[in-house]
Amino acid sequence: MGTEKLTEACSKGNIHLKRGFRAKKRIRFIMALIIVLSMVLSMSVTGYAVTIKTVYVSLDDRVLNHAALESEGNLFLPLRSVCEALGYSVEWSAADFSITVKNEGKTVLFEPKKNSVTDQRHSYYVTGNYPDLGYIGGGCITFGGRIYIDSEIIESCFGVVKTYDRESSTWKLSVPPQDNMTAENVKTTYEDDRLQSVVQYPHITTPVKAAADKINAVILADVQRAEKETRESLMELGDYQGPNQFETYFNYKFPYRQGDLLPLVLTDYRYLGGAHGDEKQIAHTFDLKTGEEYRLADLMKEGSGYAEFISESVKDEIIKRGLAKAQLKEFVSIAPDQSYYLTNAGLVVYFQRYEYFPGAAGIQEFEFSWGDLAQYLKPEFIKK
Repeated sequence: MGTEKLTEACSKGNIHLKRGFRAKKRIRFIMALIIVLSMVLSMSVTGYAVTIKTVYVSLDDRVLNHAALESEGNLFLPLRSVCEALGYSVEWSAADFSITVKNEGKTVLFEPKKNSVTDQRHSYYVTGNYPDLGYIGGGCITFGGRIYIDSEIIESCFGVVKTYDRESSTWKLSVPPQDNMTAENVKTTYEDDRLQSVVQYPHITTPVKAAADKINAVILADVQRAEKETRESLMELGDYQGPNQFETYFNYKFPYRQGDLLPLVLTDYRYLGGAHGDEKQIAHTFDLKTGEEYRLADLMKEGSGYAEFISESVKDEIIKRGLAKAQLKEFVSIAPDQSYYLTNAGLVVYFQRYEYFPGAAGIQEFEFSWGDLAQYLKPEFIKK
């Protein structure tokens, strides 16, 4: 579809007019028209000029009726087109700006104005650094009268995998067979004058009960640890109560659902007074057959040099992100027990807030594609 660049308003028109009144009037009219068109085009998308790239998108090699949008490293898929191609009905509610996507076995509710997605009974907030492309919240944007959604949300909710085909300039979507795991959402809520708490975590069921029991034990230990730390923090605060109610929020996501690997990312957010809350990310990669957990080193060939490759790449990216001088301590190398998780695209290593960077930098993540890691991974973990 090509690259569409929104023109910038002409600010300096150093045109020396040496013609008559009619020519001068015509040029002024043309310049005014250009300015107006530039403003209209820019305002319709962002309020200022940005670059948008439209790309074809296909599902199982069938090109969809509407293209996807790329901007600032984000891929936004046309929500209705993709979901209907997947076999779901799509219902739009103008009253609360919500979208319900459902079939006989599954219902997903998107509520952009609330920054919320509810997949079956599992609700979670969608936040992120999105470009201002008519952003309406919840990972959704409006463009040309149509709603587009961050592709990662579609991947998470519907098990979709995307790959880019350079030859056809098309994002190809597919739905590979998922694992044999089912997850029941467990949710507990608590609220009093001092604290509001929402805890959600998955209870795993697999064909191998012993494996599921091991996985559930690890998850429950993380939940109980977070709840215990919150109680201890409240005791330390004593009678102190800030102007705002304290909040804790524990949730999860499955960033990858294929084969016998089960990556799980848990989010532990707490606001216990002060200017802002604190967030911690806990990631596990389980073997669904045994319930055992894989460290990063367990996935890699011994002596392959994976740690050096990842570490040097992280160093380069720190510089690109402008974070080199902001480091609380200099990053040298990933740790032997480095935090990581798997996605459809590859592997992500991450660092907690204050681990290397100020709290304002948030949790810093660094992604590596399956192709980048192919020479380092053990054969059984190379994505086919």
